[in-house]
Amino acid sequence: MLYNIYTELKMTDPDGEQSKCIDWHEEALAVIRDVGFALKNIEISKQLPESQTEIYFNIETREGQKLCVELSSYGFKVVSDCFDKVEEFYKDQAYYETSYALMDKYSSQFRECFAAALEKKLSQLSSK
Repeated sequence: MLYNIYTELKMTDPDGEQSKCIDWHEEALAVIRDVGFALKNIEISKQLPESQTEIYFNIETREGQKLCVELSSYGFKVVSDCFDKVEEFYKDQAYYETSYALMDKYSSQFRECFAAALEKKLSQLSSK
């Protein structure tokens, strides 16, 4: 699920109505703030171009696996095992609805770190 942060860019939909475009840079920053704690590294690619339809991340899991990930209206998709590279026919062609779903597949340590953080927050809530 995307964070639905919008910008003032205008598009015309098929019915001729003007609608706002997703600001992919802002979306990417929100994802980094949301999941960065459970990864070794995550950053927006400086080599691959951003567009009105997509943006790319370079992610290094806690296990040291490197991934280049596309974020678009379809969701999150791994496009390469190398930073700043898009392989048109990468082995995993699946789109993941959330960054959590993607990282759950690619990093067991992400899953463990996320579960520990969730447990800590729930514990803090229950002690209030």
